[in-house]
Amino acid sequence: MLGNIACNIAKQGKTVLLVSLEMSEMVYAKRLAGNLTGIEVNNLRYELPQLEDKLQSFITNNPTSRLLIKEFPPSTITPSQLGAFIKKIQQNGVELDAIVLDYVNLMHSPMGNNSYERVKIATEQVRALSYQYNCPVITATQLNRSGYDKEDPSLDTIGESMGLAMGADAIFSVFQKEEDRDLDIIRMGVMKNRFGPNHGTSEFSIHYPTLTISDGDIHDIGSTSADVISVMDGLGK
Repeated sequence: MLGNIACNIAKQGKTVLLVSLEMSEMVYAKRLAGNLTGIEVNNLRYELPQLEDKLQSFITNNPTSRLLIKEFPPSTITPSQLGAFIKKIQQNGVELDAIVLDYVNLMHSPMGNNSYERVKIATEQVRALSYQYNCPVITATQLNRSGYDKEDPSLDTIGESMGLAMGADAIFSVFQKEEDRDLDIIRMGVMKNRFGPNHGTSEFSIHYPTLTISDGDIHDIGSTSADVISVMDGLGK
């Protein structure tokens, strides 16, 4: 979901920084390449000429789009250090339109006596970055045990710290019903939204070979998910 959001924002001609604290830059690059080109992720190495042609075509057709990927080891970087890294990017003349962080619970916080306090403080400091650099930060968290396999989970199923839920401007659940995986469906529900309604769910198609999520037919993997993009627009600067 985070990779799709990053790609959809970049497709609007914007600059996105994707910070990974969990997966390597190479793994993310493969996933994003599959999304942007429609080539199955597991086949990228076998279709290098086609991959190069399609990526070059995307660059030509989207000259202002920039998608930056940076990996940090989990639980090693603080929000302040992330801010310093963003500042270096700005000093090189790159202004970010959005930051995608995978994911906030893996940020390091030197303050706090337990996971609740550490995640709460990290969330507040990450949120402060959105003000400091005038762009939204989109991140993720995990559910607790009561939220596993639950349809349309609520705020009380968020794991580790409810402080995260209190600090975020908008929270959306990502879930599947029992039959959804076989039907290539993934769902998003509204948990919290300071910019609009606090209810409702949306249904998306997921193309597993390219890990592409869209609001159209599952075979139309080159389309941009308008619903996901509207979510990002609603997260205002």
